[in-house]
Amino acid sequence: ASGRAVDSDETLLYDMRRYAATNPTDFAAIDLNDYRDRLSKEAIKELTGQQTTALTDQRKAQEDGLTLTTAFSQAQTQLEAVGLTTTGKEDREREDAAKRIAQFQNALAAQMDEFKRSNKKAPNQMEIQSMINRMLLPVVIRDQTERSMWNPLKTPWSSVATTEREGFMFEAGQRSDNSSVDVVVEYSDIPIDLRRGIAADLEQELGRKPSEDEVVLRYEDFALGRDPTPIVEPPPYDHESSWPNRALQPLSYLPGKALMWAGEEIDKWKPKPEADPTSDEAFRQRNGLPDQDASAEQDGSSLLGLLGGVAERVYQGHYLPNVSGGFRKSKAHEEADRKSKRPAG
Repeated sequence: ASGRAVDSDETLLYDMRRYAATNPTDFAAIDLNDYRDRLSKEAIKELTGQQTTALTDQRKAQEDGLTLTTAFSQAQTQLEAVGLTTTGKEDREREDAAKRIAQFQNALAAQMDEFKRSNKKAPNQMEIQSMINRMLLPVVIRDQTERSMWNPLKTPWSSVATTEREGFMFEAGQRSDNSSVDVVVEYSDIPIDLRRGIAADLEQELGRKPSEDEVVLRYEDFALGRDPTPIVEPPPYDHESSWPNRALQPLSYLPGKALMWAGEEIDKWKPKPEADPTSDEAFRQRNGLPDQDASAEQDGSSLLGLLGGVAERVYQGHYLPNVSGGFRKSKAHEEADRKSKRPAG
């Protein structure tokens, strides 16, 4: 029907663009009406404009053609590197590969035209390379289709079938309305200049150097044309609840108590040196007063008592506050040490 919208035959459109670029004079003689059933209105309008340029300004037509063919050649090398080539393929496989190549080159030509309209100049080689890199980002396209009784994948518990296929960013535009796209990007895949720019922006935003994953996430936002995904800061690390503390607490309680008891029992039988008759210690012994360091012995001044005290404090969570920093004492333990070393009086 005359009012029906026509989708362009990608391979035909790619051939037309190459013909107009390499031989503008002969291309101007083609009757585009013969292809209205295979080219969209937008494609016919573009190609008609190229015919007009070829007839009125051959120099401009040749310059535009050289820019486009150079870009096509620049992209061809990378297309082959990612496996998009007709070499070694036959029949349907070769036809499908040619169609994907045409889709890519047509998308590249459209981006170059958009760049020219926005910047009032043609893109240079580096700008074209950035377009190619972005369009060849690997993606996973998820298609959702309604199940029916005639669908062999139908199951009683699901009414929607989801299929996944790998592709490239340039193919995301041809997906159906019920499809979603996830970019598959490695940090090393991001162009170095763009990687540095994203890292600098994130460092200013976060107040710290971003991780590689955060740079990749922001690049994916850029590639998909979506708003920046908020980066949530992780909560501060809870040292007291860390697994080393939790693991050692129950294991250290009983051994710690046992060591402290053994230390106390040994201290009871430990012979004491004779005191100077004129010393305070001798005076306390004669008058039945408690020893000055009795409290220290009760706290485990012997080796076993000391080990028991360590185990007790581990149980209380005073040790292992930071595994990466090694074993260190808590503030409470350090204060106890200072008190024990403080001179009497």
